[in-house]
Amino acid sequence: MPVIYSIFKKEFKGIVFKPSFFFILFLCSLFFGVVFFNILDQYAKISSQMPNINGINFATGMIVPHLSSLNFVMMFVCPFFAIKLFSEEYKHNTFELLLTSPITSSQIVIGKFLAASAAGFVVLAVSAIYPVAGLWVAPLPIPHLLLSYVGICLVVMLYTAVSIFASSLTSSLIVSGILSIVFILSLWFVAIFRTSADGSISTVVDVLWINSHLQAFYKGGFSILDASIFLSYISLFVFMCQQVVESFRWR
Repeated sequence: MPVIYSIFKKEFKGIVFKPSFFFILFLCSLFFGVVFFNILDQYAKISSQMPNINGINFATGMIVPHLSSLNFVMMFVCPFFAIKLFSEEYKHNTFELLLTSPITSSQIVIGKFLAASAAGFVVLAVSAIYPVAGLWVAPLPIPHLLLSYVGICLVVMLYTAVSIFASSLTSSLIVSGILSIVFILSLWFVAIFRTSADGSISTVVDVLWINSHLQAFYKGGFSILDASIFLSYISLFVFMCQQVVESFRWR
């Protein structure tokens, strides 16, 4: 555990204490502010025109659209934080020194994974300012918001796991970035198989499709299945990354 913490601390500082991180954080804050203002404006117009419409409330009218935009942003922010963790080690020939130190491949991968995930959580913390500020407008269902952000945190960890796996495959930041986006989008576009699949395969696709589980968190619900699917995906990509790193010891 101390070894993992040391790696986490080193990598987290390497991500966060850089001008590029603050620039990304500024862009994200600007984007969240503009989007949330538009969502708030649309919600106010709908509420004033149709105050008694069924299914429209502060949670469904504002929180869910805000989290959807947040999910879109993190598809690109998480790879930005994570793709350099291994690719730069390969590029600067420091990875061999890391392997010769008395630490395991699992400790290396977990430490880097936690550091990149924590950097993503910083962005999530900034994004939470906007729905919390909505308390001045309408009562905010805090349990609903917390469960929704638990789902977003799991998504961030999944995108990070995918990105560090892509980073472990190549020394090129551009290639690892492209691979990260392709892998992440593949997790979303798996739903296209639902249209041509029969009933049994469609059920399997629904279970594997992360959007169906993320929507459960958006609605303020929670189940062991929803959380376990995310944790299974995260564990799979972290394990594959660990296997790639371990393979370097035998080259």
